Amino acid sequence: MAGFKNPPIRRHASLVPLARDHYRGLAAAQDLGRAAAAGPAERRRAAERFLEAWRSPIADHLADEERVLVPRIGPADERRLAAEHASLRRFAREAAAARDGAPSGPWLRLLAAVLRDHIRWEDRALFRRIEADAGEAALERIGAETARIERERTRCAP
Repeated sequence: MAGFKNPPIRRHASLVPLARDHYRGLAAAQDLGRAAAAGPAERRRAAERFLEAWRSPIADHLADEERVLVPRIGPADERRLAAEHASLRRFAREAAAARDGAPSGPWLRLLAAVLRDHIRWEDRALFRRIEADAGEAALERIGAETARIERERTRCAP
């Protein structure tokens, strides 16, 4: 997954499993963005790769974040998280509904941007606020939950 301009952000150990998923999500966003300029066959394959990733790590990741993080964030962050997760779920439904056809380039570019921007917001703003505001006891509880997630869910190789 070479090609990222910025080095990974250092995270509290409790948030590392979620941040690791973000790295994979950024790679998926790059893939979608590149495919947007390609022909119909490559656009269709990119949408299929997105759906495959959606079914395995992405949908599970969103549910994990909602369960683990929402109780520890403020109302504005909760509203934004919910709205952006709903948008990603809508894209997944649209991709599944149009499975036999190639998505348009603009649709793929929009999906890539929504996915990338959401991940960047979480990594650069939300996770930083959690680390700054949660306190060590709360971070330890988050760590126990993310460790359980790591044990129970098979994740894709980076």
